[in-house]
Amino acid sequence: MLTDSQRQEKIDNVLLTNELIESIINKFYNEIVNKIKDDQHIKFIFRVKFNTGTIATITNLQNINKNLKDDIIQYIIERVGISTDAYINTKYTNNLYYY
Repeated sequence: MLTDSQRQEKIDNVLLTNELIESIINKFYNEIVNKIKDDQHIKFIFRVKFNTGTIATITNLQNINKNLKDDIIQYIIERVGISTDAYINTKYTNNLYYY
């Protein structure tokens, strides 16, 4: 069961592309991060659940604020890019946010 600081978003069995990462983080910022005060930070971990049932942690624990959206998008894209081919070649079914 997810708590108030956890969120799961069902995705339609797709590959994790740079464009999709950007879309996911933009949505997260619009729904969560942009609602905090300008001087506040939140802790954030991004995970995905693959169609095999495996859950992969994409980011380490990050302190993010309203000004870091582009940086966090680039960080996730780079993390996926240097990870195993499974991140790029396996379809996934859920985004899991912990904040």
